[in-house]
Amino acid sequence: MLWLSGQKKPFFNSVYQTISRFLSFLHNDKRWARSMAQHNLIKSQLSENSLTSISLKKLLGKSHILSWEDISADMKHLIFQHLLDKRTRYSYRMRYHDPGKNDLHEILSERGDQVIGREGCLEKIGGSVKSPDFNDSLLTWHIATDICYHDDVRKNGHPNTKMSISFSNYMVYLLRDCPFLLPRGIGKERYTQTCSDVNQHSELLLNIISGRNNSWDSYETILQLEDSSGKVSVLCAGFKLAKSLQSLETQDGWENKRKWEMISTVWVEMLTYAASHCGWKEHAQALTRGGELLTHVCLLMAHLGLSEQCLTN
Repeated sequence: MLWLSGQKKPFFNSVYQTISRFLSFLHNDKRWARSMAQHNLIKSQLSENSLTSISLKKLLGKSHILSWEDISADMKHLIFQHLLDKRTRYSYRMRYHDPGKNDLHEILSERGDQVIGREGCLEKIGGSVKSPDFNDSLLTWHIATDICYHDDVRKNGHPNTKMSISFSNYMVYLLRDCPFLLPRGIGKERYTQTCSDVNQHSELLLNIISGRNNSWDSYETILQLEDSSGKVSVLCAGFKLAKSLQSLETQDGWENKRKWEMISTVWVEMLTYAASHCGWKEHAQALTRGGELLTHVCLLMAHLGLSEQCLTN
């Protein structure tokens, strides 16, 4: 393994990563594999009954992890630049309280609204990140990102398209398998009822994912789902958000690049929000299993002084 890690060539690096992941299933003393688990709600539900779901991962208790994504240099750069922007806006040397500009608590409370506001879209989609339950916003954006991804991937979307879907799938993996790392809420119930709605509309969703049907007019069945039924499913909200995001190009004249840059940055802001609102005890618990990207982000934020749990002079 030491020899493989020193070769600095793509083939040897792939072999190293494959062996590392296999060994991580066999040992408890894991180390972080510099990758993040992926769980896509729609894909998971649509393939739940297929034979491929009976796999080695399922036998080893990892059935909810659909795949792993290496954390690319572009992803690291996006996270770091976003945190530097927060650090620039925050200064503990300011004499007077200035909410939203230099107040640490306000900056750490941003979970997508700052990015959306900067792009002038608060009125149009700002409500999608304002829910009192963070899990609501997370799942709504996950559904919307997935729908936009499948709608745009056929149009040769911007590179941020792939980063966005990777961050989105990672956050839902945390909600599904590591809810103790996320702010408290009714995420489990929202996830379960959203899965139920996905099963109910499985045929339509299969057409969307496969590209056989990409007309928004045909999505009215989902868009007209009753929100007053007492259910906490976010499928309807996710589709409405996706329609609003896609209209940024068709109605507001945005370039595809600008839209996906905003989406990817919203996900990074959600990631940093979750990282800063998770206690050190929970991060330490994650480290016993090899650690998570979320914990690395939290430590980086503390290093930059962006932590209410670790204030510096």
